[in-house]
Amino acid sequence: MKSILQGIALAAAVILIASCDSSSGSRNSNVITPTPQDGVAGAGVKGVILGGTVTIVDADGDTLATTVTRGLDDPDGAPGTYSVIYDAAEIAGITYPLTITITNPDGTALTICDFVNDAAANPGEDCRTGDEANPFVAFGETYALDMDFELAGLIPEDPNAQTASMFVSPATAIAASIAAANTVDNKADAAKNANNQVLGLISNFSGISFGDTPLNEINIADVTDDEADENPAGLAIAAFAAAVVANQEEGKSLANVIEEFRTAIVDGTPTKLAKLTNGLARALSVIAAKSGNNGIATAAQNASEKSAIFGMLDDDDGPVIFPGPDSDANILATDAFVIKLGQVIGAIADTTGAEGAGSSDSVTETFATELDAVASISSGNATKAFSKLEAALLADAAKITADPTLSPITNAVEAGTAEAPDDGIEYVLTAVTDASGEVETGSFTVTGVSSRWPLMEADGTDGNTVTLTGDTATADATGVTIPSVTLITSQAGVTLQTFTGDFAIVNGSGPDLFTSITLNGAIVGATAGTSFTVAATLSDVDDSGSKTTGTYTFALGFTSASAEDLTLAFNGTIGAELQNFAVTAGSNTIIGTVSRQTVDGVDTDTDVFTDGSISLTLTVVDGVVQETSGVIGNLTFGDVSTGTLGNDGVVTYSDGSIRFLPAVIF
Repeated sequence: MKSILQGIALAAAVILIASCDSSSGSRNSNVITPTPQDGVAGAGVKGVILGGTVTIVDADGDTLATTVTRGLDDPDGAPGTYSVIYDAAEIAGITYPLTITITNPDGTALTICDFVNDAAANPGEDCRTGDEANPFVAFGETYALDMDFELAGLIPEDPNAQTASMFVSPATAIAASIAAANTVDNKADAAKNANNQVLGLISNFSGISFGDTPLNEINIADVTDDEADENPAGLAIAAFAAAVVANQEEGKSLANVIEEFRTAIVDGTPTKLAKLTNGLARALSVIAAKSGNNGIATAAQNASEKSAIFGMLDDDDGPVIFPGPDSDANILATDAFVIKLGQVIGAIADTTGAEGAGSSDSVTETFATELDAVASISSGNATKAFSKLEAALLADAAKITADPTLSPITNAVEAGTAEAPDDGIEYVLTAVTDASGEVETGSFTVTGVSSRWPLMEADGTDGNTVTLTGDTATADATGVTIPSVTLITSQAGVTLQTFTGDFAIVNGSGPDLFTSITLNGAIVGATAGTSFTVAATLSDVDDSGSKTTGTYTFALGFTSASAEDLTLAFNGTIGAELQNFAVTAGSNTIIGTVSRQTVDGVDTDTDVFTDGSISLTLTVVDGVVQETSGVIGNLTFGDVSTGTLGNDGVVTYSDGSIRFLPAVIF
């Protein structure tokens, strides 16, 4: 199996290969209708909370006078959602951050059991109720919350919208507690930093990318609703909430476990982190089983692996330190780069569907396979197919120019042999005439176009073949343009990929020379569901020697209605040992280089990923990322070593702090 990171490294080497010349349900808690004036709307989840009181306090400690337009148990809204508007007199004086708190002062609030306890002594003993007479309920059933139950969340800044979003959960409660203890930053920055810290840790533990969405704005899925939104971010936060129940032992309230989670994060005690991530893994496994979401199943495995890592650490060795504001500037810069790299890789997973790593038929493998196949677009075989077609067209065009009565000229594919194969070219070339019927010198139309290369392997079997076809084309003294072309790459008779789009070639000074080729269109892989656009240009080309030379640009574009648009771009000089690439997702771009050394037939690539200051370097030998003592990459700031990347996704900074890259990379 190839991983996403290996896929990018492979994609970075694509041109090096080429240069060798060879639904919303009725209980969906995500449905929020904006209120008509300034206010807050959202949901309370531990699982879904039904009832309770919503209170809003601003940064000055003033409780805002509000009007409830929909309560957590309002039958007209999705269960667990709420909406309040500020009284008009309050709006001008609001200061941020806002603290939104859900409490149960009259003891009538309920919650829905969101966890399946496979380790329970009896089936259905999934969630502890705190009621001696009825100590357990089953998944999906409701039970009463304690009267002292409290869940808070922070809105760090004015969202510049009529209705602010606040989805309150154990994750936001922990962030609110961390922010309250922050005496260094101002309150708004403390709130933002705390939200980001908790969200970052959940992302690190699960491998799920949250992009740029703030913690308070992530719609949390109702995991007990079969028709609920299956957005991975919402499922991950829901799993974190369910993990509270997974760790709720006899005699402990929900509030006790939430506090344990907070101390695990703040203190970094390995045994507590192991327990937290184990609960998260169990909760994610439940959601994966209920939803069938392969990405969540992978996240469960990621969290389980993190739990095992923490379990191997000894509390006596000190806490696990996560990068914070007191870290060295180089470490902070490196951590910012690692976060960006994680977001870009997350976007690749989201946009291309490259999830489910771990099996040979996963779409991660499919993604890497398609990147392999893309190499053929600008490979020697494709170049030869283009070049031979143009040479034949120019030769026949010269004949018609000399004797217009020869128009049209038909070039048909004939039966060939291994010793004397046919040229693999087929078309009908017709001279263009003006209104008076006179031949326009140098202008032609081409129909029934086809060009194939190679024609046949030396042993008489079909090789890796590129077949170019087009209904019509135009040709003149400068070259050939096919506005609707199909390019099929196959091997042993099996189609690897199909390109459809437009193609143009500009000829050079001889029949085997050309100066540029352009391709613009879309590629569909042999595996259903994998497709993307491509724009490729070869310029200043010389194809007269044993291998093609020239400069190139190559861009793969991925678009998605539900994720960020993504671009993989490559540029450089064909045949050079050093090539360039870039990955852009949203506003984030990671650039890089790949350099190859070939010794005794073994290709060794050095791949460098950078944001312009920090660099991550990996070595790839014949397509395999190399490792030494579990380390597969090194991070540097200039000439200063700032950390390493382990084969388990752990980034270890030089000050001993750590971060986990999304495990989908590996």
